Amino acid sequence: MDLGEAIRREAGQSMMKGKEFGPKKTKRDYDKWERSPEGIRYNMTTMGDVTTEDEANNCLIVQVLQRLPKRIREKVLEKVIFVHTVADGTVHPFLHGEGGGGAYIIFNFRGIKSEKRKLCTIAHEIGHFISASKNPTKSVPADENERRADDLSEKWGFGRAYKTYKRFKGAFSL
Repeated sequence: MDLGEAIRREAGQSMMKGKEFGPKKTKRDYDKWERSPEGIRYNMTTMGDVTTEDEANNCLIVQVLQRLPKRIREKVLEKVIFVHTVADGTVHPFLHGEGGGGAYIIFNFRGIKSEKRKLCTIAHEIGHFISASKNPTKSVPADENERRADDLSEKWGFGRAYKTYKRFKGAFSL
């Protein structure tokens, strides 16, 4: 565990115990903290080498999560592990916790310089997770899968990742 992780864990534990808020603070104060960038970062699970660039990208993931509807954000924070790697941005399902389905969302931002594009990519990949979690056993055409993820990304205010879905025609995804 690095120093930043230790500080976040300690801050989160003190918040949960009410130490930082004092005796007169309420659950509303904790909920406010949980929606804050610090609270989201504390509750977010990540893997991979922690470089300065990865930490900056974690801040972008937090920005996306902060703008999502509460129930979506909570589901993502509960079930998703964000991984920084040199592989392509994808969503890989796995069993998480006691039989509940979760996912690794794997990002490779090394070729993406635009912050706006990174935010869109993060929202798009979260869109895949949300779409798949609604109907986990149904196989859908890849172009439909990409369109659904883009629809959610756009609905959440991050735009579309693709202009066309022709390259996905004929392929299938889960």
